Parts: sequence; C-alpha cells; structure tokens
Amino acid sequence: MSVMGDVIELALTSYSMDLASVLLVFRAARTIRIARLFQRFKGVRRLLETLLYTLPSLMNVTTLLGMVMFIYTVLGMSFFGDMPRCPEGPCPYGLYNHHANFRSFHKGFFTLFRMSTGESWNGIMHDCAAVYGSKVSFFFVSYMVIGSSLMFNLVIAILLDEFSTMGASDNYEVTPQAIEQFSDAWKQLDPAGSYSIPCKQLVTLLRMVEPPLGVGGEATVNEAHLMMLKVNAPLNHGQANFVETFVALVRHAYKVDHLDQVLYAQVVGQLMVAFPECMTQEEVIADDLEVNNAPKEL
Repeated sequence: MSVMGDVIELALTSYSMDLASVLLVFRAARTIRIARLFQRFKGVRRLLETLLYTLPSLMNVTTLLGMVMFIYTVLGMSFFGDMPRCPEGPCPYGLYNHHANFRSFHKGFFTLFRMSTGESWNGIMHDCAAVYGSKVSFFFVSYMVIGSSLMFNLVIAILLDEFSTMGASDNYEVTPQAIEQFSDAWKQLDPAGSYSIPCKQLVTLLRMVEPPLGVGGEATVNEAHLMMLKVNAPLNHGQANFVETFVALVRHAYKVDHLDQVLYAQVVGQLMVAFPECMTQEEVIADDLEVNNAPKEL
C-alpha cells in the first residue's frame, strides 16, 4: 500500500489536489499492518475465529432483519408517506423532518435503522400521532419489539452461543490449541504438504508437540520412542499418515482402543477447523474404518 501510494503521488503531482487526496486512502490503509499482531495473541485470534464461525448464522439473521425492515418500510410509506415534514406539519417534537421520514424507500429504511438504535424513535412516533392519532403507536411499538429488541438481541445470542461452544471445547482432553500445535509441527516436517512423513520422524514430531498429543521438547528420545510404541500409529510402506497419526494420538490421549462416533466426530471436526484442507468427508469415514480395525501390533 505504501509503495502504491508513493507511485500515485509522484504521478499526480501536476493534477488537482482533489484527485491527489485519494492518496490518503492508501496511507490510511497502512494501518492494516497491525492485523499481523493478531497471530501473536492467541486470545485475540480465538476471538476473531469465533466471529468468523458465526458468519453463516449471522447472515441468516441479517437477512431476516432486512426482510422485517423492508416490510415495515413499505408499511411506513403506505401509512405516513403523505404526512408533511416538519416544520410544515403539526409536529410537537420536530423529528419527522427531511432526515427522517417515509416519503421515499431509502429514507424510510434508514429511518427504521436509526430507530433500531433507540435514537428518538418515540419522538418520531409522537410526531406521527399528532397527525394520524394514537393508533400509529401499534406500528412503531411493534417494530421496536420485533426489529430492535428481538432481532438485534438474536445476533448477540448467536455470538454468545458460539463463545460458549468454544469455551466448552477448552475443557476437552484434546484442546483446539493442542490440535493447532500438532498441525503446525506436522507442517514443519512435511513442507510439501503430502500429508505423510517417514516413520523415523515420528519421534521428532512427538518431541515437538506438548502433551497430550506428544511428549514435549524436554522429554528424551527414549521417552518419545516409548510413546510411539504405545500409540501404535498405522504405517504404510514406512510412511505415517497425517489423519491416522492424529487419530492414534487422540486414542492414546483418551486411553481407549478406538474412538466412538461422537468423540471421533468432535476431534476430527476440530482437526478440520485447524487444518481444513487435509481431507474430505469421504476420507474421514475411510480413515475411521481403517483406524478402528487397525492391528494392535507394529
């Protein structure tokens, strides 16, 4: 952004300052660099990830909220479209003016959006009631209950539900942080992204990953070898597979011979979130059958 701004500034020195003022956008965009700090703070990164996970649900709620506002805007244009704006009309508060009215769709839509924030909605209602009577309160009160109190709070409810779900995952034996650490360690040993590493690198992998999916960097090579024997990860021609090794480590962490469907869905779901390109759903099912029926000896 900085280089583009400098180039455009040199190219537009002979033009008007109004055109050159566009450069301020490029200069202001350099503040995006602070986003790189998000990678260093796990709490902030988890917060952003949670917000990203709620986007599909928020899109549904936003669409429904838009439909409610669309319906009420059309009704407002039908009910109050001919009402004279203040100060021409009999407006006790003077809030139904050229900034807030239902004479056009876009004005009415933004009027309802402003009312949703709670700003002067009752003043607009009383201005309309001065012309059409107290019956207009049904329109405004019903919108504030449905559009503001219900729909906007539903957005907060979705966010809180996702945060509670993320908080519950921290109580698992295998936490999202452990899965992320396993994925990062695998990336270092498999830079080509083949999802398989030589079996001799499993010891290095276990020492790079902290418990419960590894032994940690302070453990000795013998301790890593011992855990590798206990884990009994399936091997194929001397190669260890990413998903099979992960599932074997999870079995060892939970101290079970095989994972039931519910637990398997939880841990593999977290794995796909941390490393989404690793497998398709068909591969998950195939790996499940292969892992559960794998021999217990090396």
